[in-house]
Parts: sequence; structure tokens; C-alpha cells
Amino acid sequence: MAKQVKITKKRHEEVILPGANYIYQSNRITNGRFPDFNVYHVKIFVCLVKQLQTAIQADMDGKLWHQLGLFEEVDNNYLRIGIPLADISSHQNYKEVYDAFEDIRKISYQIESPGKKGYITHTGLIENYDTPIKENGKSVVYVKMLKGVANEIVTIAKSESGKPISFTRYLYDVVMNSRSKYTWKIYTLISSWKSKGGFHISLEKFRALLGVKEDEYVNYNDLKRRIIIPAQKELDHKADCWFNCSDKEFEEREGKKVVGLRFKVISPALEEVATLKREQANNLLRMNFGFKPADLEAISGIFTPEADYGAILNKIFDLIEYVKLNSKDIDD
Repeated sequence: MAKQVKITKKRHEEVILPGANYIYQSNRITNGRFPDFNVYHVKIFVCLVKQLQTAIQADMDGKLWHQLGLFEEVDNNYLRIGIPLADISSHQNYKEVYDAFEDIRKISYQIESPGKKGYITHTGLIENYDTPIKENGKSVVYVKMLKGVANEIVTIAKSESGKPISFTRYLYDVVMNSRSKYTWKIYTLISSWKSKGGFHISLEKFRALLGVKEDEYVNYNDLKRRIIIPAQKELDHKADCWFNCSDKEFEEREGKKVVGLRFKVISPALEEVATLKREQANNLLRMNFGFKPADLEAISGIFTPEADYGAILNKIFDLIEYVKLNSKDIDD
């Protein structure tokens, strides 16, 4: 599927726009823990989630997906699901992908339990896998998956009225094009908070969600350099949402120690709105206070995508009103 793009007015950059290739998954997966997964394990998992989308959509619509005959059943306990190898990697890396299929039969991972009361541990995402076969010119590996495991992935929480809640929507291609196993976790995490604009998370919980082990990246600066910044670079203007770890409010500190992170979720739409509001602020400063280009450049640092433009514009309007009132006093 060709990607849908838009050229931003201000930066003249190509930004991926929301398209049809979205993945829906439960927040129980988004908040799950996959500490022993590498980038190929992640992509196999996400590919399986994609292959299960028809069932997920059925579940979201309140249908009993396992009664709809959506998948080939090996027997009463297992499903047979095909995974196109080209979605995971180029042909040169198929050996590593085959190894990942073998690994993923044994690796443990945790999905958040219903009600967010701890985690359910699974050992082995799949039971077995077949030798690749050609289908429509593509190499496809068929895996054997327990229906119970599939059900954990498919089921989305519902409100009292039966509407789906607590789910994450994200772009499949963003994850499949990523090079870091952490990008998926960070991307799905910020995607789950996109409608609320951002979230705060303790550094301890963030490390746990990413699957960073106790002896890995103990120093925050190493964690930021090796995990957070690479993920930001893979998402920045390449996804439907991203973040900026350079924002002065990103890190919460106790003394000199970083103890938490504040993610402000940025999207192309929000960035366009920010550009328009910045232009409005500049026009007001030019018209009412005689600001010149050099003056506007001097204060450009406050006009970031994460800035509170409502507060900035309100302050400018207050200043305009103040000047008007004081000018009347002087005239009188």
C-alpha cells in the first residue's frame, strides 16, 4: 500500500498521514512486557496482531470472532496463521528471521491482566511453524497458535454499554520499518495517550514497560542516548504521532536525578495548528508592538510544537489591552 503523505507548510517536510494500514490492539498488550524480544520477535508479534485484525474488529463490534470461521483451524485448540516474511525483513536477513520463529516458541512475555491487577505470563507465542511456502509470489510462514493465546490478543475491553475501550491504534508500517525493538513499545505507548495529549510516567515503570533489565542502561543518560533518542528519530515526522525528548519539561528530576518522564504527544495536525498560532502571535506582535524580524527571531525559542499557545496568545491579548488602557490614561 502506498503511503499517504502531506507536506507541512512551515517546514516543508514529508509527514506520514493516517491511512488504512492501522493496527488495533488492547492496551493490555500496549502495557505488556516483552523483555527478551529482539526486533525480529517484535515484528513477528506485530505481524500476528495484524493477521488477527479481522477477529479484533469482530470482537470490537461485539461478535464472537471464534465462531465466524475467520481462520484455518488445525483442531479445537489451535489456529494456523500465515506471516509474509517480506513484512518482517529483506531476503538477506531471512536466516535471522527463521531463528526468531524458533526463539518465539520458547520466550516468555507478559500481558497485563484484566482490571490491571498484575500480569499474565505466557511462555511461547506460537506452538510451531512450517517451512516457508510461496503464495502470490511471496514467501509465507504458517504458524500454529493456541486459540487461548490468540484470544488474549484479540479481546478488547468493553464499557458497560458494550463499546470497545482501552485499546491502541497505530500504523503497522511504522513498526515494521523500525530498527529498534524499543520503538514499538514507545510508539504504541504514546499512541494510547494521543487523544489526551500526553502522559507522565515514572522512570522505573518506563524501564519495566520497555523490558530494560536492571543491569542495563543504569545511567539515565545512557538510556536516553541508546533508547529514547533513537526511538524519537524513528518516529519524528515518520509516524502519525511522535514526541520530543529535548523539551525542557520532558524530564522530571529530584535534585539531579531523573525520576520520571513527561511525554507530550505531537501529531501532524497539532503541528499545523501550532504553526498557525505562531503566525498569529507574530502578526499581533508586529502590528501592536512594532516587532521586527530580528525581535521575532530573538523570542523564537518559546514557539515550540509543545508550547502552550493558548497561554501565549492570552498573554499577548492582555498586553494589548493593557497598552490600550494606559494609552487612554496618558491621553486624558
